[in-house]
Amino acid sequence: MFRSALVCSSALLLLSALTTPTNAEPRPMLAVLDFVSAGADVTETELSLLTDVSRAEARRALGSAYTIITQESIQQLLKAHGKTLEQCQGECETETGKLLGAELVVSGRVMKAFGKLKVNLKLHRTDPPELLDARVLTVDTLPELESGVKEATSGVLSALTGSSAASSDSTDSSTEESGSLRKSIKRAAKGVAKKALKKVVERSKGERADEQGESEEAEGSEEQDRDWRGDTEWFGLYGAVGSITEGSGYSMTGAGIVVEFLKFRFPIMDRGYGFLGLGGARLEATDAGAFASDNSVSSVTLSGALMLGYGYALGGPHGLEISLGYAGGSKVRTTLNLEPSESDVQGAQTMLAYHYRLDSWALRAGVLNQALNLEGDESDTLQKTVFFLGAAY
Repeated sequence: MFRSALVCSSALLLLSALTTPTNAEPRPMLAVLDFVSAGADVTETELSLLTDVSRAEARRALGSAYTIITQESIQQLLKAHGKTLEQCQGECETETGKLLGAELVVSGRVMKAFGKLKVNLKLHRTDPPELLDARVLTVDTLPELESGVKEATSGVLSALTGSSAASSDSTDSSTEESGSLRKSIKRAAKGVAKKALKKVVERSKGERADEQGESEEAEGSEEQDRDWRGDTEWFGLYGAVGSITEGSGYSMTGAGIVVEFLKFRFPIMDRGYGFLGLGGARLEATDAGAFASDNSVSSVTLSGALMLGYGYALGGPHGLEISLGYAGGSKVRTTLNLEPSESDVQGAQTMLAYHYRLDSWALRAGVLNQALNLEGDESDTLQKTVFFLGAAY
């Protein structure tokens, strides 16, 4: 009980120090949250610098109309609530702003799309939660990010600079701002209590869905273009090396190809996707130990399967896929000085692959395994395992 009271008192004192300048009317507060990266090759140090650039531009643009919360004050306020900056990065911007007692929140996301760097900057009001403005700025290189963030920050705050200056000269507006500030302090103090924190978590679920919709409106069709999980792959051709092992234990190694075509994808939840397509392999193998003797043996198998699979987007262009199918085809076995023997084969096929997306193309590498039975003799089996590498469109 004493500990909770002490934390409450500390939070109130800190908020009072932030929001009540000497010999001045209380001002509403604005927080610039730490910038985050979404697939861009940007270090934590560079993200911190971009956050400082945005915070400095906010202080320059708004002058004395708003109190800009410093990085150190943000850390202390979150600590009073038992949270860290890292824990709040994945949360809704408006909920984090409420914890800080801020009326306005600026957030930034740096991403890479279509070979260029993009900065997505948003300005939110915390109570009631509302997206006031959003800007997406495109630059070619990392050094241009600093000026880009400065320009984007000035853009989202442009609607506030005129109205804030006018309201600072109005007595009625000052009274309204003071009342809003008192409400913010009261919310921050209540946030320390366990019951209030639980309510914040419950409300955040609904607001995260709202924020997602707002983000889609701000970023337009670019967000959809970056999501390749719904794309259809028409054809894939891969070089392959592998082995064929007969039921008797006789093994041969060789080379061939793996093909895929008409692979239809459909997204599942946030990062997953399912797919349906066709694929198979042709492998020509020879017994290396008997290659130069009169007993040289070679085997050619050609088999294809209807595949049903699941994939997972690892982030950016990277992805993993696994598929199952039922394959059918033929096997031709040739022994020196004897007539070739041909048999139909059928059985299960599995495939595990990694791919790297390049716009509409994909580089893919993986392993394919087939456990086949010779038709008419289920006891005679054929195990085919190949490793492949190639491209798909």
